[in-house]
Amino acid sequence: MADSEQTQPEITETNYKYNPSYHRVSDYVGIDKYEKQDSKTANKIAFIYDWAGKKANSKDTSEVINQIAKTIKGLGVSFRGKTLVNYLYQNMRLADDTKRLQTKRKPSAKRVRRTTKAPNIKAQVNKKIKKVKTNVKDYVKKEVDGAISQGIKEALKGIRL
Repeated sequence: MADSEQTQPEITETNYKYNPSYHRVSDYVGIDKYEKQDSKTANKIAFIYDWAGKKANSKDTSEVINQIAKTIKGLGVSFRGKTLVNYLYQNMRLADDTKRLQTKRKPSAKRVRRTTKAPNIKAQVNKKIKKVKTNVKDYVKKEVDGAISQGIKEALKGIRL
């Protein structure tokens, strides 16, 4: 590992008060010294740190902060402090949940397509339509022939009188 790429230990619930990475990220997002002591805020910053580290594909604090800066710029927000931490936390959780749901759905959809052997429904429907048309045609022809025959018989009865 090079000297310029020094990584800090991960921020956890137990070590955040003494973790330099936690304090650098906290300072960057504008958390004051009193809010840094709040464990809920520390957990959110730890989540933000981990999320940005995965996104940057690095554990280097400078690269993580750079990724956080890109995210803030992408979201287009200008507020700082606890409000920014809450906003980042919500958006990053939403992004994670969305990604997890999308990856969860994809395999099941592929599985259904592979296992389902649905017949060609359009061909079956067209075949049934053709059959119905033929049946209707035959029925109409039979009824018309019967009506014509009956009309001829009636006409012949009138001539005999």
